[in-house]
Amino acid sequence: MNIVDRIVLGQNKYLAIIEISNKYYLISITDNNINIIKDLDEFELKISENTGESIEFNKIFSRFFKNKKL
Repeated sequence: MNIVDRIVLGQNKYLAIIEISNKYYLISITDNNINIIKDLDEFELKISENTGESIEFNKIFSRFFKNKKL
């Protein structure tokens, strides 16, 4: 398991992108729970890794949800 990136939402509340066995997930983390919110498109993340740029949470999140309404 690898934490690709995370962002703080508030005290002890985070969103994180994690990699498990070459699959990527958006998860929420609080004091009491860890939940998988969404499976992420592996292909989008692999392209970013191959460019040599550092992966930033906001870039990944924006790219994945660009044309989707939450």
